[in-house]
Amino acid sequence: MSQEDDSFDVLEVFGNVPTAEDQSAKDEKKKRRAEKAKLKAQEKLEKNRENREKKKLKKDKMKKRKRGEEVSDDSDQEMDEADEKEHKDGEDQASDAASGQDKPAKKAKTEKAKGKVTPGIWIGNLSYSTSEADLKAYFSSCGEITRIKCPPGRTARQKNQGFAFIDFANQEAVTAALAKSESDLNGRAILIKDSKNYEKTGRPKREAVDEDGTVVAGGKAGDKMIKKQKNPPSPSVFVGNLSFSATREAIKEQFEPCGRIRKVRLATFEDSGKCKGFAYIDFFDVESATKALRAPDKHTMDGRKLRLEYAGETATKKATPWLLRQERKEAEAEAEAASNGSTDQPAREEKSNEISVDDKEKNERLARKQERIEKRKNAPAKEGRSNATSGEVLANVQRQKMTAQPFKGTKITFD
Repeated sequence: MSQEDDSFDVLEVFGNVPTAEDQSAKDEKKKRRAEKAKLKAQEKLEKNRENREKKKLKKDKMKKRKRGEEVSDDSDQEMDEADEKEHKDGEDQASDAASGQDKPAKKAKTEKAKGKVTPGIWIGNLSYSTSEADLKAYFSSCGEITRIKCPPGRTARQKNQGFAFIDFANQEAVTAALAKSESDLNGRAILIKDSKNYEKTGRPKREAVDEDGTVVAGGKAGDKMIKKQKNPPSPSVFVGNLSFSATREAIKEQFEPCGRIRKVRLATFEDSGKCKGFAYIDFFDVESATKALRAPDKHTMDGRKLRLEYAGETATKKATPWLLRQERKEAEAEAEAASNGSTDQPAREEKSNEISVDDKEKNERLARKQERIEKRKNAPAKEGRSNATSGEVLANVQRQKMTAQPFKGTKITFD
């Protein structure tokens, strides 16, 4: 419409304005789209939940296999087939309901007979380079093998996950295979146990054996402890880093399995009687003391790591006071015999020559000091000077008498 023409065309101006019917159709379309998106999101959540459950079941299954428990290998496949079958049956039922036809219900699968357990073994600590062919060749001498289950490794280089299962035709073959436990396969000492054994038992610890074939406690840790000792082997053992609440009875109870204990000498405070933090354990023989040093399970008490070592020469002698008394008696007898002249003169001269030069100088200094003290005492007093000590002078000085003195100052008064 031009500016010069004043005619008004309604269709031309309002022809493209949307009506109420168009708006309702758009709203309906938008609503259907939102519902479709909601259903899609719900289906996605359901699918994610199912995937998580499947992963969890698979993880539990792998844990059971590592523990050596018997797990059905076809459980995952059966579960997937059941899900697929259920989905298919649902679709068929939906199609039949749409067509108005009813199909007869399928017979349920009969369960497998229970009670029949296949004889087999679980193998652990396998080398990652071991394959099913290696296992078959290694255990073929035990008996007829019916099945080998060796889960593949997590990388391309790993042929297994460190364990495997083998089923045999009879129990005799299982017994023969169990006898190969701790034997070498591809450089690893494998661990074998019955597939029906679900106990979590690891590899038994290897015990150290001495040259004569006797078992030595502690192993390498015990050898290291013995090498660290500074003092020679002794039947007495020093125990340090004890708590203040430690008692003789507790120490004796802990170390008594190592051997017969003669006495526990616990260092205590005089006022409180509590432990000072160290003690000496006197065994009857050196072997028991060595066993205590080599036993790592005895080196912890009251939550504290103890410090153990062979006792020194003096501490070892104190463990046998009767021997000390005998040595003293012998020393006194020798001294008495020497004073009576029973010993030779050269021996006495040799003993006097043992005095070191430092001791001679020390004796000379003491002698000179004593001479100076005596000279001061005997010297005459100088004029105006007394030999009395400062304490004597203060004690004899005249004290001023305490008397009332008259007031000589000016008194201040306030009006």
